[in-house]
Amino acid sequence: MWGLHGIDAGQHAMLPLQQTAPDKFMQDQINSLLTWEYPNNELTKMKGKTSVSEISENDNNQINISKKPKFLEDRIKLTRAEIGTITHLILQKLDFRIEYDGGKLKDLIDGLVKSEIISNKEAQAVDIEDILRFTESDLYHRVQKSKKIFKEQPFYINIPAEEIYECNLKENILVQGIIDLYFVDANDKIVLVDYKTDYVKDGSEQELIEKYKNQLNIYKKAIEESTETSVNETYIYSVYLHKTLQIY
Repeated sequence: MWGLHGIDAGQHAMLPLQQTAPDKFMQDQINSLLTWEYPNNELTKMKGKTSVSEISENDNNQINISKKPKFLEDRIKLTRAEIGTITHLILQKLDFRIEYDGGKLKDLIDGLVKSEIISNKEAQAVDIEDILRFTESDLYHRVQKSKKIFKEQPFYINIPAEEIYECNLKENILVQGIIDLYFVDANDKIVLVDYKTDYVKDGSEQELIEKYKNQLNIYKKAIEESTETSVNETYIYSVYLHKTLQIY
C-alpha cells in the first residue's frame, strides 16, 4: 500500500496527472504483473502447518475434552464422540505394570475425577468393560513384557504435500500430533499402537484400517525419523470391536 510519507494530506490537494503518450513497455510490465499467477497456486489453499487431527478430521480420538459449566453437566447428554474421547484418555492413563480388574479401573477413573481431569458425569458415561477388555488382550500383555514403553509422544514432522492432499506438489507441510503408544518389545522390535473408539459395524474392520492408514503412516515416519530405526509393526486397537487390527 502506498503511504503519504512526508506529505500532510490534510493541507495539500491532489496534483492533476500529467497527460503523456502510453509507454508500450510499461503497459506490458503492468499487464504482466496484473495477470501473474503463482506457479504453485494449490499451495495458497493449504496450511503450511497442520495437525494429524485435521488430516483425519473424523477421528473422534483427537477431539479435546471441553469442560462444561457444572450447572449444565446434568442437563447435557454426552455425545458418542465425547464418550470416545474420555475412553481414549483413560486408555492413555493405564499403567502397564498393573493387572487390572474392575475395582482397579474404578480407582483409576476416580483418581481422574478427583484431579478434575474428567467430571463425574464423564466418568459415569465410560464403559469400564471396554477398557477391561483391552487390559485382558494379548496386545496389553505384550506391552507389559516390553523393554521400553512410550506413551503420548508429541511430534513434528515435515510431510510432502502430495502425501496429505490430492495434488502433485513436492513442497513440505509441517504436521504435528501425538502418538498414543509405541514400545520396544522383547525382541527389540518397535511396535506402534493407536487407540480408536469409532463405532464399527461387524465385519467392517477394513474400513477402519483404510480410514486411518495414512494417519498411522505419519506416526510411523515420525518414530523412524526420531529413532533412526524402522517400525516393525503397526496396529489399531479398536475399543468398540475389542480387537487388535494390524496395519503394517
